[in-house]
Amino acid sequence: MNHPYRIGGPGQIVELGESLIAKRKNNVGRVLEQRWVFGGVCPATDQDFLTHIPDKTTATLLPLIIRHVDQGA
Repeated sequence: MNHPYRIGGPGQIVELGESLIAKRKNNVGRVLEQRWVFGGVCPATDQDFLTHIPDKTTATLLPLIIRHVDQGA
């Protein structure tokens, strides 16, 4: 994903989180491929981002935070 802006800023709070996405119909049948996503939102400006990640390690998440969140946040 290519974002032309960074969320947050001086004095603004940015909420970050990750989630595992997988789908099974009525909890029956085979388990499909699971995907991790990571995102953030700045409630003050209503800006956000969401991206697919291969894992939840610090080495994966830290560069995404630096790329998408303003350091003043």
